[in-house]
Amino acid sequence: MSVKQTFLKACQKDCYWSPESRILLAVSGGVDSMVLLDLVSHLPPSIKPWFAVVHFNHQLREVSDIEEQFLQSYCLEREIPFYSKRWESVDLPQNGVEAAARSARYTYFQLIMEQVGATHIVTAHHGDDQVETILMRLVRGSHLIGISGIKTKRPFAKGILVRPLLSSTKKELVSYSQQYAVPYYEDESNQNLMYTRNRYRNEIVPLLRKENTNLVEHFMDFSDDLSDIISLVQPLINEVFKQVVKIRSPEYYEVDFPELITHPKEMQRQVVSQLLSQLADQNPFEYKREHINQIVDLANDSKSNSYLTLPEGFICRKGYQLIVISKELNEPKKAIDFTVILEMNQWQNLPNGDRIGLFNSHMLEDSVPGLKIYLDCHSVQLPLTVRHRQDGDRMSIKGLNGGTKKIKDILIDQKIPIEERNSAYLVTDLTKKIIWLVKYKESQLSIGKETDKIQYILVYQNHELY
Repeated sequence: MSVKQTFLKACQKDCYWSPESRILLAVSGGVDSMVLLDLVSHLPPSIKPWFAVVHFNHQLREVSDIEEQFLQSYCLEREIPFYSKRWESVDLPQNGVEAAARSARYTYFQLIMEQVGATHIVTAHHGDDQVETILMRLVRGSHLIGISGIKTKRPFAKGILVRPLLSSTKKELVSYSQQYAVPYYEDESNQNLMYTRNRYRNEIVPLLRKENTNLVEHFMDFSDDLSDIISLVQPLINEVFKQVVKIRSPEYYEVDFPELITHPKEMQRQVVSQLLSQLADQNPFEYKREHINQIVDLANDSKSNSYLTLPEGFICRKGYQLIVISKELNEPKKAIDFTVILEMNQWQNLPNGDRIGLFNSHMLEDSVPGLKIYLDCHSVQLPLTVRHRQDGDRMSIKGLNGGTKKIKDILIDQKIPIEERNSAYLVTDLTKKIIWLVKYKESQLSIGKETDKIQYILVYQNHELY
């Protein structure tokens, strides 16, 4: 089957996109991406989406600017939208150029996707790339999902990253370019053995191909088989993942490690692997097996208040009950400006997605779920206010005779992680007395459920309850 037939069949069978989609083609100017551009340009109208070309000029070679100008002219002649960016010399690292270049490139792709409202980013990775990637990850050391190789589709930013040429070999793409007179630039740096991938491409893979000419096909079968096995156990991993991992933002993950370590080490590693995989889907972040093992070891260590450094400026911090993985300078800020007055018999939504409400006792059914405290009209003066804690806040604690205690000390005594301390909610009355440190402590102003003096019920509901 020809490259064109394989590509068309894959587009129809796997439904990479629809005619209503908006796709970006990542084009370098080399033969692979120029063939991709030609294939998409000649798709039948029934499956041809709106598309544009995005190019990242790394400025690592003398002809980089010439290639960019060539692509710009090529797209202009064919009325194809074209977007490009140059990697400024000040951004070039002294070491790790390959990883830094990939990170900068995909960050730019994400920017353009958001700018044009693209649903897909499409790259020209082919079967030979798959072989090289699997071999490199096996030799370097990687997690199971990584060893299964490059995926045809995966989430990227707010869209999907698609690699529709994985079933074709480099040789087949070159033949296509010759048959259909597709112009391209040869990247002479592909022969430079300073780069790891080039050593595999030019020295190791040719030796393996001598052993078996169907090398690419067999590696694709291996990738598919391993992916099938992973998909069978994935529901079990997902169940535990939901129990122990909370995703607060694309750059901020929380792990309930006391719960995590109740599971076998094998499951712990798979949960952490999935966490890092999701993090990598949303950020320019590459991880190895050693990072998985380090986080699992951290979770099982008896020490708290310790941390690990991870790639791309991420850190892993262990508190009393949580392990937090986030950007080093991206800690949640202490929110001290949130204040809202509660209206009687109404729910009030909170910034964290939960809600709180004050109800007349006869207006609230016993079956309503949530954390509750009970009040009478003699203990508190309405209206009640909900706010975040502030420095110096103190409250009288129910069951503690006389005196007050700092809110900060209460949270520390209960070993509440600093992330939760900074976002704790308080409920105060008209006289600014603290009635409730929500989720943690009631004040002496609340009363027991058994008394007939109850006039108000204060209810806090986690977002999962409604």
